[in-house]
Amino acid sequence: AARALPGGRLAVLNGHGDGRLETGTLSLIEPFDEERLEAYTRTVAENTPYRDRLLERSAAGLPGIEYVVYILLDNGLDETAPNYGKLVSEYVRFDNFHVIGAAAADGLHWATAAIATDYVRKLSPNSAAGRRKHEDYEGGDPAATPPAGYLWTNAAARGLTMRNYGHFAVNKARAGEDGVQVEMVRDPVLRGVTNLRYRGPDPAYSDLGRAKVYLSDLAEFERAGHMPRLALLRLDGAAGGDAALGLIAEALSRSRFWARTAVFVQPLHASGKSRASALILSPYTRRGARDSTMYNTVSMLRTIELLLGLAPMTVFDAAAQPMTAAFQVRDSATQP
Repeated sequence: AARALPGGRLAVLNGHGDGRLETGTLSLIEPFDEERLEAYTRTVAENTPYRDRLLERSAAGLPGIEYVVYILLDNGLDETAPNYGKLVSEYVRFDNFHVIGAAAADGLHWATAAIATDYVRKLSPNSAAGRRKHEDYEGGDPAATPPAGYLWTNAAARGLTMRNYGHFAVNKARAGEDGVQVEMVRDPVLRGVTNLRYRGPDPAYSDLGRAKVYLSDLAEFERAGHMPRLALLRLDGAAGGDAALGLIAEALSRSRFWARTAVFVQPLHASGKSRASALILSPYTRRGARDSTMYNTVSMLRTIELLLGLAPMTVFDAAAQPMTAAFQVRDSATQP
């Protein structure tokens, strides 16, 4: 909100403040005229990383990856978790990676659409704080849908094969561990590529059950000799998340697809702070390295787009710094 104060000053209230749900900030702007306003505009333009030429950015510096597995964690893991910590130490440690999103709802949109709509940005903090009981951010209300759609919208337009595990899934109230878990998928692109046995967001359900479903699919892909170019997985993270991630990483590393695969892992929010831990696992990932480049949620998304030959969806992923420094052209290992 913005309010004019006596004397010509402007008060600007920022709901997210320093990124935590429970805080906000107040900015006081001194009186300004047209000349000062134009100077502010020039400063903003100069500080904006987006340039039109970035739309033509190529995958130079990235290896020839054919398969991308993109894992999003509703609740992030850190290096105290044994499997996660081992993978961070053995691959690239990103010590300046920042999550965009104060809660899972807006974090999911930034991680899959490179933007969160006004509807999601304004209402999702109320849901996260328990003040709003209605959750309609994943296909439930048209106002939540970004203008250019999502990563899977982009991939479908390019004709890429996909498989969805958990995104935009409405769970059955009761379902057996090995039975149908999902009642409805609230996205037209995802409906035909979703595994309905893979339960959507549900903190009472263990990620080990989700991993079991994915590993069953992976075994089928092995027998068929091919797997989807893009796999989208959603894990809770808190309930069996570390064990599930370890099982998935190990199975992929022993599969016939590993030599052409990259696994990307990031949290949807960082529990009150922006800095978080992220993973990129691949035979082409540098081993035991540290990367202090400032990356964020859309940096990972842009890296995936470049690997799959997809155009950016917004100015945010177009301008994002790709995580190319994590890779080397020659593969360094066969297994994580």
